Amino acid sequence: MLASPNRLLVMLGLFAGVAPPFAGNQSAHTFKSEVSGVFSRTLFTAPGPANTTVTIRDIIVGPRRTQSVSASPGPALLNWFEGHGTFSIGGGPPHTISNEFEVIPAGQALTIHNPDGPPIGFRLYVFSGKQ
Repeated sequence: MLASPNRLLVMLGLFAGVAPPFAGNQSAHTFKSEVSGVFSRTLFTAPGPANTTVTIRDIIVGPRRTQSVSASPGPALLNWFEGHGTFSIGGGPPHTISNEFEVIPAGQALTIHNPDGPPIGFRLYVFSGKQ
C-alpha cells in the first residue's frame, strides 16, 4: 500500500530543510531530484494492451517554482494530489489546479507554476507505443 501523498511529503521532509525523525522502511521507489526544487519517481512501468507501455510517475514541484515536464511520446492522464497553482498544456493558457483528472495529448509539454509555499504533487499515467 502506498503512503498518502501528504504523508509522503512529510516523511521525505523535502521542503522543511530537516530530515524527518523516523521515516520507516525506505520505499523501493524513492524520489530523485531532477532539477532544483523538482523531485520525481517512477512507480510502475509495464506492457499495456494493444502493444503499448504504461508508466506511472509521481512528480513534486517545490515552492515558488515554474517547471516544465517534457512531452511524452503518448497521451498521459494527470492526477493532482497536493498544492495550489496553475498549469498549462502545450504552451496554452494557464488553468487553475483542481481535483479533476487532466488529459495531456501526446507530444505536449506540461508547465506547472507554483507561486506559494507548499509543494505541488501530481501523478502521471503515460501510455506510449512499444519501441
